[in-house]
Amino acid sequence: MLPLAPWLLLVCFAIVPSPVVSPLPLHELPAFCSYLSCEIDGDRKASVRYYQPLWSGGMSGQFDFRTWNWTELHEMPVTDGAPLEVNFSGLDVMEIDSLYGYERITSLILDENQISKLERESFENFKRLTKLSLRQNAITELKVLLHRNNELQYLDLSHNQITRLDAFKEHPLLSWPRLTHLNLSFNRIETITHQLSKLEQLVWLDLSNNQIHRDGGNPMILPNNLRELAMNSNRLTDWPFDSIPPSVSHLSMCCNELQTLKPAMGVQWLDLSHNSLAHMETDTFPAVEELNISSNYFDSLPFLSNSSDSWPLKRLICNRMPNLRAIDKNFIAKAANLVELEITICPKLTSLEPELFMGLKALERLDLSYNGFQQVPEQLVHWNRIKHGVNLQGNPFNCKCSLQWMLDKLIPEMKRNRELHHLFPHLRCARPAIFQGQLLVHLTAYDNALCKSTRELIGMEHVITVADTSEFWLAVQKTILVVLIVCIVIVACYLVYLKRKPRYTVIPKNIWNYKSGT
Repeated sequence: MLPLAPWLLLVCFAIVPSPVVSPLPLHELPAFCSYLSCEIDGDRKASVRYYQPLWSGGMSGQFDFRTWNWTELHEMPVTDGAPLEVNFSGLDVMEIDSLYGYERITSLILDENQISKLERESFENFKRLTKLSLRQNAITELKVLLHRNNELQYLDLSHNQITRLDAFKEHPLLSWPRLTHLNLSFNRIETITHQLSKLEQLVWLDLSNNQIHRDGGNPMILPNNLRELAMNSNRLTDWPFDSIPPSVSHLSMCCNELQTLKPAMGVQWLDLSHNSLAHMETDTFPAVEELNISSNYFDSLPFLSNSSDSWPLKRLICNRMPNLRAIDKNFIAKAANLVELEITICPKLTSLEPELFMGLKALERLDLSYNGFQQVPEQLVHWNRIKHGVNLQGNPFNCKCSLQWMLDKLIPEMKRNRELHHLFPHLRCARPAIFQGQLLVHLTAYDNALCKSTRELIGMEHVITVADTSEFWLAVQKTILVVLIVCIVIVACYLVYLKRKPRYTVIPKNIWNYKSGT
């Protein structure tokens, strides 16, 4: 068994990055690779990385961003035009000077610094820059960052203190001509109207975790080619758009306070969870394939379209719906393409119609857990066709004769498939008192258990209690056995350590003096 100190050394070496990853011998690498992490893949691509929190104290004093000579990157053994990434994160940098830069850098990462000030065209010397990340800094004001007609495609400004987006209005076709991905999440933006509307190449936009609300009657205007938009965790009470471009296929509006909606005809993936919605007009989202409306106030599942054809909906999530009382059979009939259906933690949902899900031929997963169901009809669904099973756990089942079919047919079938055993631990009876808290899977050991008379149930009470208690003690015995094994291993290791420990003979002082004749 290794002493503590070697273990600590192993851990320390594991978290300190290797300075060089390169097929070239060290003497052919640039001098700065002795204190910066250099990764070189032949002459095809290279990266230079310095992340202060992971660096050892001896190396940290060798690098100063303010005096760094960017021309040293000339020595990197990569061909002109090959991708070159520079990552200087975790530094005490307060501002970026426009004199900084190197033309061949394609990706620049300056995360987790203390940058608070950006001069106009601070990155104008990075002529070929396609990716710029300034996340987790202290930037309050955004300006045009690069020269006109630049090549920037990915811009990450998340986790800053930005309040205004005026920089995107200033000659957007020249200042941001190729920008495709923009991350402005976790800032302090309050209103957006048309500031981003001219970013014609933008396809991905994240505005989550700001303080955005609709500015009176002024709607937010989106870029025409946008495909994915996230506006989670803002302060929206009204739908912020008058119209959404048909190119938008992914839309996430989770965790706001939305009470109203407007049509978005092209949206295929939609998250409206954790809002204050109680109503949705028909034909609002006719193309949606994946929909999450959890934690809203619908009393029934909203119709998505008046079309005579089946909806394209494939995945529906409806969790934590305090007012949901019923699942409309007409809704299920229109949602014939469903592959996954999740309706959980809806306490007012207490009944299910027979054959409700029989028409869902493509259904692979059905989750009806933690609702208010006391009974489940046998003809609810084609049980053996559901690939990932039906989750009925957490419902307050009244275990009477009408549920005996579950013990005779459903649970034995599930027991034969080990992948469905995770659906047993909370599948329990709530009533009658004799079965309260009992696992349904355990009751399959008794013939016709749920259809017995009161006298027979009283006779079974002792048997069921003993079975349940024996299972508890079996678990206790296993725990004790594991603890004993661990203790034996620890004692054995300690004895080995004592056996190998050097032995010393202690000679009393008076004997030593006697032998020396003093």
